[in-house]
Amino acid sequence: MDIFIYKDGQGNNINALLSVKAERQLLKTIQMPSLPIQARMQLAMSRISA
Repeated sequence: MDIFIYKDGQGNNINALLSVKAERQLLKTIQMPSLPIQARMQLAMSRISA
């Protein structure tokens, strides 16, 4: 489990406790330009290792 922090459409910070699998699924649904660089790198690494 890991805490994933992201902003919703209104700019509010959302804190979510997610498993690694759930976090990967969430990252796949978010458009890349909306993601911070750290999240983009994490998504790229998960795609490489999948």
